[in-house]
Amino acid sequence: MRWFGMVAALALAGCGGEGGDAGNGSGAMAAAPATTPPPPACKVLEALDVATLLGGSPVLTEQTNIDNPQTALSQCIAQAGSRSASLQLRFDKGSPSPSAEQRVTMRASFDNKELYSFPNGPEAAEVAIGDAALWVGATGQLIIWHQGGRAQSIVTVDQPSARNRKDAETLARALVARYP
Repeated sequence: MRWFGMVAALALAGCGGEGGDAGNGSGAMAAAPATTPPPPACKVLEALDVATLLGGSPVLTEQTNIDNPQTALSQCIAQAGSRSASLQLRFDKGSPSPSAEQRVTMRASFDNKELYSFPNGPEAAEVAIGDAALWVGATGQLIIWHQGGRAQSIVTVDQPSARNRKDAETLARALVARYP
């Protein structure tokens, strides 16, 4: 969870630009981008049945809930026994950069030594979820862009591991399916 705030700052840096992404990284305008943000992250975690994923009834703790004319940002941590999951949702109400462009920008930011204490930045693997997604193994986070770049979600499940990556991907796929 220690990287949660750091990536939250980077999430806001992905705002701006023109156009939308049709989901294929081409930068083409999406047919009808969503115009309303999803509910707050804690409500989304409940709707996605995070209790089943964590193996128990979680305590949900809202970390951030911002809604202004440009951006809606919501963060929540779910804790059940020794397992935890967190979800950050950012919804750009303006004209965001296409999803693929935001992914490239995020990946390039990993080389910034002032933001990361990793010798060569954290490694990131592309994942086929939403319009674009990156699994950042060093931080145990899955970053997903969808709705033509308008929506960005960051899913973290416990500490980095192969099992937790699978759990994060499961939660992310359910998120994108429920809030397309």
